[in-house]
Amino acid sequence: MPELPEVEVTCRNVARWTSARRVRELAVDDPAVLRSGDPTSVVGANVAPAYRRAKLCLIPLGTQVLVVHLRMTGKLVRAGPGRRAPRLRLTLDDGCVVVFEDVRRLGQAWLVLDAELPGFLATHAPGAEPWPVVRDGEWLRAALSGKRGPVKTALMDGRRISGVGNIGASEACWRAAVDPQRRVPDLSPPEWSRLMDGVRGWIGDTIAAEDGDEIVYLQHGGVNPFHVYGRAGAACPRCGAAIARLVQSGRATFHCAGCQA
Repeated sequence: MPELPEVEVTCRNVARWTSARRVRELAVDDPAVLRSGDPTSVVGANVAPAYRRAKLCLIPLGTQVLVVHLRMTGKLVRAGPGRRAPRLRLTLDDGCVVVFEDVRRLGQAWLVLDAELPGFLATHAPGAEPWPVVRDGEWLRAALSGKRGPVKTALMDGRRISGVGNIGASEACWRAAVDPQRRVPDLSPPEWSRLMDGVRGWIGDTIAAEDGDEIVYLQHGGVNPFHVYGRAGAACPRCGAAIARLVQSGRATFHCAGCQA
């Protein structure tokens, strides 16, 4: 499912395909996908480079912004033969068509006026960004200050930190050699430092591994680029012990019982 790296790759692709073009049409094939705005109001608008905020892809269209939340299975791709039925289509003056595909139909989109965007983001993406600005362990500790539960679950709190989901939290804990069940107040300064490095390492490596015209989800045949996520029973790439799976707050956590003990 898309987390910060996948959304970053998506936004870079959309920016490459659409920047400096004009909107010919914004077509809504699934009325349930567009939660606000009039799609006819952006016809003729200039398109500025798309960018990411948290897990949202933002595409500036004149004085408005098309905000897309991919959710679990959404993706923004160029139209072509063999594509699934889209929920949303952005057609540009050069003939390029960017479509929003979404197998499970959980994604959402909004047209937001520029003047209203700060308030929209404050509601839909309130957490601080862990990347690309360089952060340290003290920043991460302060961001999660007051949390009392397991550190892996705390990392997924989008009100505190943006873009780190279930996959990223598992990967960051493994990279930091921190047990995902450790309570937030019990972590030492060196562990916070390693954990912040783990978050940044997961983001950078995943962007590099998935950099292409289309992100392919694991459940749809994509190659698993992660060290522990989805690898229960396999050997830990660091110490060789078996990777274990447990459930935290209803979500699967993958970790090494050897080097994360």
